[in-house]
Amino acid sequence: MKSSRSVIAKRHNYILQKLSAEHSVIVEDLTAELNVSALTIRRDLDDLAAQGKAERFFGGAKSLLTEKQTLHLMQNSYALPNDKNDEYETKKRMIAEYAASMVKEGDTILINSSTTAFYMFRILADMNITIITNNANALHTVDDAKYELIFTGGGINTFKHSMVGPIALGALKNIRANKCFIGVSGISPDGILSTALFQETAVNSGMISQANESVIVLADSTKIGIRHNFDIGSLDRVSHIITDYGITEEQLNMLKKYKLDIKVVENRA
Repeated sequence: MKSSRSVIAKRHNYILQKLSAEHSVIVEDLTAELNVSALTIRRDLDDLAAQGKAERFFGGAKSLLTEKQTLHLMQNSYALPNDKNDEYETKKRMIAEYAASMVKEGDTILINSSTTAFYMFRILADMNITIITNNANALHTVDDAKYELIFTGGGINTFKHSMVGPIALGALKNIRANKCFIGVSGISPDGILSTALFQETAVNSGMISQANESVIVLADSTKIGIRHNFDIGSLDRVSHIITDYGITEEQLNMLKKYKLDIKVVENRA
């Protein structure tokens, strides 16, 4: 059955809002959030590209929205087409909230460029801490935050506005953090952490290696049991994993094979 124009319009609006906030979108994320096939998402992105609002790249698209369009869209929260997808975004926020609760006053922490970890910047706004990140989107997140925000610098991955390359890696080598919070695209059954973007592989690995106390992985339940193209580390280096109540018994047993603390955020409904 073909989608009605109103359903397609709502989906396009959601994608545009996400592009305005994050500057790029990944097909696999949108399929989970919108509960549609990858083929449908690719068609949506092709439509937006034809309208001059997005530029396609392999596995996703980046924003071509004007500054005026971006400001207009960012005034509104994501308008998800149905309750199931709203629940998916809520799970990501809940994971970020629990992750933020692990941060103590005076901490120096690393946060990577994942969409789940991105929520932490707002949640931590009232804490006197130091945040080191390669997420350029964090610059415009909170105007009056108490934390000190330090960017790794480096080349910009224009698809996601993440800082990558030798300059970012060089900066990380001179940093020791209390905790590292890292979102991933997949956790395989054999404990391999992976990402969907090659350019971010080395930076994510570098962040993991620079944490003195804890490496905390943020992964909603759709990421557990899968492996993407680019490996960034293994669960052997991880101290904690935070996921959501959608996790299955099989997924949970998979994680329990490793020596780490597992937190499953509860359903608030």
